[in-house]
Amino acid sequence: MQEGSLKNALGSMYRYYLGYRSPIGNHLRSFILGRGVEGDSLLGCLLFAFAVNKLDCRDRWIGWTVRQREKHLRLVINNTRFLVFPWVRVKNLASKALSLAAHRVAPDWLAHFGLYPVLMETFVDTERFAGTCYKAANWSCIGHTTGRNGSDKRAEKSPKAVFVHPLHAEYRQVLTQNRLWLKPGKRRVEQVGGKETRLPRRPR
Repeated sequence: MQEGSLKNALGSMYRYYLGYRSPIGNHLRSFILGRGVEGDSLLGCLLFAFAVNKLDCRDRWIGWTVRQREKHLRLVINNTRFLVFPWVRVKNLASKALSLAAHRVAPDWLAHFGLYPVLMETFVDTERFAGTCYKAANWSCIGHTTGRNGSDKRAEKSPKAVFVHPLHAEYRQVLTQNRLWLKPGKRRVEQVGGKETRLPRRPR
């Protein structure tokens, strides 16, 4: 990857309509690369970080208690940024990138931080976007934010649609158990989405 291309890509992130600030805590940045006769080219990027602490529609949808959320929230990650660069014109690129990320992000997160996330979430500003690429990549819309930003009592400009995507076949059982999820040791093999994927062992 050429240095100039990387600088242009990072510049696009900073000009992204939501802006860009270095995330706090564990996070992963992923770049979308296209392969051509002249080498790799940058097509876009994704950023994953920890999930928001409290989200009414998500918490109702999972069905966990406050205590369970406190124990297992770190097993939920947030796709905080997703950008296909404005000069790129590739059909279905966004949904394909999200599908590939769904297969990669959990083992990558495990390798970097020792945790295997079981669920992803993201927010879509429906005044700007329809969330089409998330729907095409099998994400589900489960509700909307309340129009408030965390504990801040000031209203947001607009509520956001909340989309989720499971990363583990038993994500709800994991998130609603009353004991801590075991750190992965020996990992079992399951069929997930038609592909063989190594997953953490079941909790005892």
